[in-house]
Amino acid sequence: MLLLCICTAAKAGQEGDSSEALFRAAVLDLSSRQVSMEQFRGDPILVSFWARWCAPCRDEFPELQRQASLHRKDGLRVLGVALDDRTDAVKDFARAYEIGYTVLVVASGNTELLQALGNAPAGLPFTLAIDRHGRIVGRRLGVSRRSDLDAFVAEALK
Repeated sequence: MLLLCICTAAKAGQEGDSSEALFRAAVLDLSSRQVSMEQFRGDPILVSFWARWCAPCRDEFPELQRQASLHRKDGLRVLGVALDDRTDAVKDFARAYEIGYTVLVVASGNTELLQALGNAPAGLPFTLAIDRHGRIVGRRLGVSRRSDLDAFVAEALK
């Protein structure tokens, strides 16, 4: 199996800055109920796209949890969006890894969603920071480290 890990970062003003595809995405919660991403519009959001089979994705979980805990009072929403067709497996996985932020699932159309958000190769992990106005203010394909996430969160909270 080939693991794609291309590290890039983006600032606002580049192609693929629209978060509309995210707000229109069909997502499920861990009980397999449809969730409207519109409920997150207007909040600063840190979104991590991941998959159970993606070892580098797991490396980000502790830092994403740190960001969620540290900035909850600031209104930051941290969303872990699993690309998987089995919500039951994602639920068990999230419990096993003690993921304490919101976990959602995209069961189909995930390649198109990632590409619409500026991730042309649709690789993982993929992280977005979105400000209160719905603008993508940070984007990274590859493992996001503390410094990356600190910078993304600072931009999203402005």
